[in-house]
Amino acid sequence: MAILPHGMTEDVTYTGSGDLSASQYHIVKLSAAGVVAIAGAGEKCQGVLKNKPTDGRQASVVTDGEALVYVDATTAINVGDRIMAASGGVGVKVPATAATKSEFVGTALEAKASGTGTIVVDIEPGVITTPAT
Repeated sequence: MAILPHGMTEDVTYTGSGDLSASQYHIVKLSAAGVVAIAGAGEKCQGVLKNKPTDGRQASVVTDGEALVYVDATTAINVGDRIMAASGGVGVKVPATAATKSEFVGTALEAKASGTGTIVVDIEPGVITTPAT
């Protein structure tokens, strides 16, 4: 059973870097002052796109709090896993590769065993380094 985000969020309005209408719930990055674009694999994350802005329109971005995030669970995602951007701003589990520094958007509050879809993530962008084993 899916859960829904609850509680207060911090949303910031930016200008979209193009047509982002097909990217709702994808991870975004700052591409210029006041402009957001879809994050690429491993890039620094600003938050998650909350709306569906067309070319150059206002993009509402969740930068703190719970939000739906579109993920690809090629590697199973468990509650408590850190979520980072993959190609196209799709969320994936931060890999457990030793001594790897990873930018992440937040922590999974919901599990996804496989496939694609949305899960609830506690948005709090940061960086984590996987310790050497």
